Amino acid sequence: MMLVVLGDIRSGIDDMVRTFNLEPGKRSESQIVLAQITHLWTILIDSQSKTMRGFGELPEDVALALDPRVGKLIELLDELRAG
Repeated sequence: MMLVVLGDIRSGIDDMVRTFNLEPGKRSESQIVLAQITHLWTILIDSQSKTMRGFGELPEDVALALDPRVGKLIELLDELRAG
């Protein structure tokens, strides 16, 4: 099902490119990497114990084990973004 929907989206995009004589955009590798870093950062922010409350309260021992690990990964992504 997902492949069918993705195919339909691709066809719609191709149709718009032809109909409106659009030129494909150019993206550098750094733009692509930055977009992926931002996506991962968002996932990690949402994975902190304080933001996971919508899924139920995490046991304190799990939160204490989880948050430093997530925090370290966020720091590493921040270094990549700054670098």
